Amino acid sequence: MEFVDGADLQGVLEHLQRTGQQMPVEVACLIAMQVCEGLAYAHDAQDHNGEPLGIVHRDIFLRTTC
Repeated sequence: MEFVDGADLQGVLEHLQRTGQQMPVEVACLIAMQVCEGLAYAHDAQDHNGEPLGIVHRDIFLRTTC
């Protein structure tokens, strides 16, 4: 997996919780859309012959807090 430098979502959520803030709905929706786009890309990835790569996206999980 490629390393991408920057804050991870868990760190951002923990910061928001510590500071008593909530993530704006628009930001949460943008993140969700980008996750879906990444999963769709991985699912649809093909080699140069058009054969599916069979990428498994095992590092996505849902955590909800209310």
